[in-house]
Parts: sequence; structure tokens; C-alpha cells
Amino acid sequence: MRPTAMLQKTWTTLLKPAASRKSILHHQYTAALQASPNFLVLQHNNLLPSEWSNIRLGLRAIAPQLQLRVVKHLVFRHALRILESYGWKQNGPALTVSPSEASSVEAHNRVKKVTTDIDPLLVGPICVLYLGQHIEPPTLKAVLGLLKPYSRLLLLLGGRLEHGAADVDDITRVSKLSSLSGLQGQLVSLLSQPGLHLTQRLQTAYGRIAHILEQRKA
Repeated sequence: MRPTAMLQKTWTTLLKPAASRKSILHHQYTAALQASPNFLVLQHNNLLPSEWSNIRLGLRAIAPQLQLRVVKHLVFRHALRILESYGWKQNGPALTVSPSEASSVEAHNRVKKVTTDIDPLLVGPICVLYLGQHIEPPTLKAVLGLLKPYSRLLLLLGGRLEHGAADVDDITRVSKLSSLSGLQGQLVSLLSQPGLHLTQRLQTAYGRIAHILEQRKA
């Protein structure tokens, strides 16, 4: 084989994986978002490998489902828009989109008219901290505490909680709520109290969550 032909074949071989890597990332992001619709978006700035490692070890110690992943923001945004185009925000965990569906021509045509409520966050060097299917306020509080020493290098921009956009203040407020087990404990302690007082306490406890999470969907 002539050197020119060999060089052309080599370049072709080197160029092909770039497109396939993009498709692989798209599939990974789509699957990760469906497994964890609750997530935080952070901007990373020159963290050392040892710092990344320490943060990930800390997250694993808090809860096994927590995953911190650096993402290609354009590919991630496209994956999120694909899910939105299938009604992900309305259907939540009940909706599943296969990799073949997410990468279909129909899906790509539909997504051209779709935007998400966190599009402004998905720019530049970002990483995503997947929180899992459900939000546990104590876990979220521990996560924020772990990230605090790295705030200059890993800046919290916002995220999505219960399929609604959340800014930093929203996330902080949710982290200060009681856990589900804590709310259940409050219910048990109130069973012997008058019905009206019980209703008022329940409305207060659950109203805080509804207000914070639902106001972002409006």
C-alpha cells in the first residue's frame, strides 16, 4: 500500500471514533438522566485529580447512588432536550426512552423546537452530580457540606429537583427540610392530638416541599 493511501486510511480510522464517542456519551447521558432525574449542575475550574478523587470518595461515603460526572455540555443538553420532547417532565420515572429512540432522526427533528428550564446553566466546563430517583434532604445537606470547601473550584449553578428547575437558594432550602422518615415520625407523634391540629401540622410539613419544588415548575 502506498504511503499516501496508508496515511488516508489512518486518518479515517482516527476520525471515526470521535463521532462514535459522541453517540456513546449521548446514550450514557440519556440513561443517567432517566436513572437519576434529580441532579445538580456545577461549574468546575482546574480541580486537581486528587481533589476529584477526594470528592467522589466523600460522595460515595454519603450515599452509594451519588455520582459526579464531567459532561460535554452540548451533548448533555441535547440528551436532556430529547427526554423533554418525549414528555419526561410530565411523566417522570414512568417514561423510558431507549438509546435507539433517543438517537433516531425523528427525535433529533423534534428536539429542534425544545428548550429546557435549565438551558442557561448548561454552558462551559460543567459537571453533573446525579442524586438518584428520590430526594433525601439530609443527603442533599451532606452533599452541600462536602462541596463547600471546594466552592471556588466547583461552583454550584443550580439543578433539577423533581423535574423542576432549582436555583442555589432552592437547593439550600430543600436541604434543610426533614427527611421522609422524619416526617413520618412527626406523623406518629401527632396521632393522639386533635384532628385539626394534626391537619395543620401536616399541611405545614408537606407544604414546604410543595412550595419549593412546585414554584419552579410554574
